[in-house]
Amino acid sequence: MRDSNQPEKPIGQSGPDRLTVNIGPAGEVELSVYAALDSTYGKIFVGAVAELRSDPSNLQVSVRAILFGCFWVEATCNRVLEEALKRYLPVLAFPVLWKTLARRPILEKFSILASFRDSKTLAEATNIASGLTKAIQLRNKLVHFQDDELVVARQVVPDDLEALFAGALADHPFVADIRASAFKIVESIQPSIDWLESISTGLSRSS
Repeated sequence: MRDSNQPEKPIGQSGPDRLTVNIGPAGEVELSVYAALDSTYGKIFVGAVAELRSDPSNLQVSVRAILFGCFWVEATCNRVLEEALKRYLPVLAFPVLWKTLARRPILEKFSILASFRDSKTLAEATNIASGLTKAIQLRNKLVHFQDDELVVARQVVPDDLEALFAGALADHPFVADIRASAFKIVESIQPSIDWLESISTGLSRSS
């Protein structure tokens, strides 16, 4: 049970801020602090979700929620995977393997992270990943979209155009998919973040 005296960690603030200390040749110290990328993505996602709940038909907000929700999960996954590799790999092996894994699909990274734990965690990773599949598919389409010609009628003469396009045009199927899936996708993001953070916590406790 969570300690009631401890404040809950706000959504969108999964990752720690980064603290960098540089010591110069003369012993001078330079200190810099900046927000972790996963935390930044999380805050944008949370803002988009709040807007989406108040205006479910807003396409731009739906797109922002989907994109930054996926970005948040991807950035958090990369952070936790980096922690795991540094924890278990020899120092010289880490940069070599990280270069190979860094751009692998996120669902593969979930399985890699789970493999550092046990079979139960691997099963959890499979369930979490299945919930993310639709989100990742739409994210990839949004980032790498290639439109296809949609035939709405054939052999149309000019006089028929007014009747054919009377009223509002229907959404492109991709846009309709975004509208229909936005809330379901939003609901898959937080469980993914929670699972990743549980892996990170486990790594810290095993150190």
